[in-house]
Amino acid sequence: MPDILDREYDYYKTHEEELIAAHRGRFLVVADDQVVGVYDDEGDALAETVKTRELGTFLIQQALPSEELVQHFYSRVIIHAA
Repeated sequence: MPDILDREYDYYKTHEEELIAAHRGRFLVVADDQVVGVYDDEGDALAETVKTRELGTFLIQQALPSEELVQHFYSRVIIHAA
């Protein structure tokens, strides 16, 4: 599975300038070495894409230069404060 995401990220990085120019700030869904969806909201991008594609087979990437990106990490682990 990681190879798929690496390939999709490589596609994004290769086309980054043109994708940012066309879709700055929007969330792109990349699958099969192409952009298959463009959304204003990351949640919408995920909700719509999982209707037709399996999780782990696509990448959601915000079209922004690296220095402007904010990274979010999600986990299924719940941490309880003592």
